[in-house]
Amino acid sequence: MIHWTPDTFVEDGNRIAMFGRCALTFRDTGESAQVDIAPLWQFDGNKIIELREIFDSAKALAATSTAL
Repeated sequence: MIHWTPDTFVEDGNRIAMFGRCALTFRDTGESAQVDIAPLWQFDGNKIIELREIFDSAKALAATSTAL
């Protein structure tokens, strides 16, 4: 992981969405990728009860293979 950078947070009751970017370097290929991310958290009090993370998987996949 090179960075995980939040840009915007949106709150709706016990749910929070974050829109941002992260960058990673893959050990096997040495290739890096910067991708858009959107983690979505749901809370029950102070506990996270659900987490979904949406990201640009095409960019990440391209960095994992030298054949692409």
